[in-house]
Amino acid sequence: IHPLKMTDPAVLKRWAARLASSSSLALPTDYPRPTPARLVETIQEQSIPSEVLESLTSLAQQHTGSDNATLILTAFLVLLHRYTPDPSVAVCTSVTSDPSKTALLLVDMSNEKAVFGSIVEEVQKKAKEAREDPVDIEALVGLRSDGEGPVFRVRYIVHDDVENAQEQTFTRSTSLTTDLTLHYTPATSALAVSYNALLFSLPRITHS
Repeated sequence: IHPLKMTDPAVLKRWAARLASSSSLALPTDYPRPTPARLVETIQEQSIPSEVLESLTSLAQQHTGSDNATLILTAFLVLLHRYTPDPSVAVCTSVTSDPSKTALLLVDMSNEKAVFGSIVEEVQKKAKEAREDPVDIEALVGLRSDGEGPVFRVRYIVHDDVENAQEQTFTRSTSLTTDLTLHYTPATSALAVSYNALLFSLPRITHS
């Protein structure tokens, strides 16, 4: 991706229009947000059971262009939507070995009658939109003028470099403006959630 395209004013204008109809995902917390903001990062890891992997592979075959990573992201979005009334869910996604594959997905979850397959298609559509109109995620921060806070509070990171996955889990995860991050490592079929323990309880994370 050409670096100039990342900061092209026309690109930023298009993204500003998209953000105008989206609010920062407001997840309900188990504890009040501390003032000033503070962070105590905690990580919970779990391997995906073989039977679940088989089901994911079978389901991916039913949706052209999808894979396990896409289906996990879709399920993650459905879960997030259970906890927030926001019609548009904003998630920052990334593939750790390729900085150009960092994107912001604004997925419309307002259709309560939508089936899982249609949500998969929406995720694929938004991912394609983001790839075709790349933007520097940091540049988006200055586009919000609605006082709603960060552009996103949740991230989804695919670790396709196994050797560096553990290190990147700690360095590219939760921040003061990112409440939680879901990590997926395809090679080891592992999931991990890094989160701010000052906001969420362990039972909340393990139950989710």
